[in-house]
Amino acid sequence: MSDSDITYLAKDYSSRSPITSRINFKPKRINKLKLIIHWSQDHRCVSSTPNEEGLYGTNFNRQLVRTSQRTETCKQLHYDSGNKAKAPSPGPLES
Repeated sequence: MSDSDITYLAKDYSSRSPITSRINFKPKRINKLKLIIHWSQDHRCVSSTPNEEGLYGTNFNRQLVRTSQRTETCKQLHYDSGNKAKAPSPGPLES
């Protein structure tokens, strides 16, 4: 599952009619679901099994905040590397 899957699910459920079980997810809930996906992906990246034992309330929220910061850092690094690749060449060096 990815961020786009969560966004798709939220749009799909909100577009349903009230009779066919419409569910409106608030942005905070959508972001939390995305963070949980990133949290589990982080564990897989370090060859660890995501385990929610011992994670409850404040402790789990701290883990999600850390995941959010890590995700933002990765996005920024990816953005910066794309900008560096698109930067103009200074031209040939003169000897």
